[in-house]
Order: sequence, then C-alpha cells, then structure tokens
Amino acid sequence: MTDPTWTDSPWFFAVGGIAMVIGIAVIYSKVMTALTKAFLPRLFAGRSPKAAFDTCRAALPGYDLARVRKAYRWVQQLVEYPEPPIVASDRLGFDLFVGRRRMVSRMTECAMRLNPDQ
Repeated sequence: MTDPTWTDSPWFFAVGGIAMVIGIAVIYSKVMTALTKAFLPRLFAGRSPKAAFDTCRAALPGYDLARVRKAYRWVQQLVEYPEPPIVASDRLGFDLFVGRRRMVSRMTECAMRLNPDQ
C-alpha cells in the first residue's frame, strides 16, 4: 500500500476541473472573436451602404425616415464593425454575431436616455 499524495486529493481534481472550464471558456471566446473578425468583412464586402439602408427603409414603410435612420444607426452600433452596411434580412445573433448581453445593455442604455428619471 502506498502513501496518499496530493494528486489523490479530491481538491486537486476540483481545482483542475475549474481551471479546465475557465480555459475552455477563454479559448471559446477567442475563437468566436477571430471568426467574427474574419466573417464580417466577407459579409459586408459587396454591399453598398446606401442600398443596404434602402432595404431597411423599404422593410419599414409605415415609419418616417428620421426614425428608420435612428434605428438603423442603433443597430449599426451593436455590430463590432465600423459603419456596417446592414440589410433588412440580416439577423442580429446569427449573421451579425451580436450577443444577447450586448443587446440588453444597449437597450437599457437607450431606455435610460429616454427616461432619465427612472
């Protein structure tokens, strides 16, 4: 029978498991950032900014131009790309890689600007 060592301790496996989960989370974040930076330029490559905005304006016919332009700029600010030409068919989470946390924080920020008393 051998003497127990520190590698036989359940704490060793617990700390190792936590370190592994944190490592996987960091690697996943880095990979997703790299994929986003590689994919978005290809997505926006053949798009004209004016034509992209026109698709959004055509998708919202009942709203005045100033309101559509404001909403378009708001969505542009969500995307991690300078002045992205977003078309109406783009999906925030799937096509433009906008995370739910970023959307919620941006909505909260806008709500605070509209209702500063709350």
